Amino acid sequence: MRLTVALAPLAAAAFWGRFVAPKSSHRLDDPDRFLVEVAFFATAFLALAAAGRPSIAVTLALVAVVNLPLDRVLSRNATLVR
Repeated sequence: MRLTVALAPLAAAAFWGRFVAPKSSHRLDDPDRFLVEVAFFATAFLALAAAGRPSIAVTLALVAVVNLPLDRVLSRNATLVR
């Protein structure tokens, strides 16, 4: 069990770096990338809440709710300007 708990964040970071990171050579396209991002933030929220850190969990959720759509809007505008 402890090994799973230790390896889960490493596996998540490797997956994020391979498929979600902005400079990834295998970056997922929207809406798939958006769904992965929502799943990651939701999992982090649930883990923090389960660990007894509800204020940090809610803060993370609020930041994600603002950041995810804002990232899409700014990314589209940056593409239009180029």
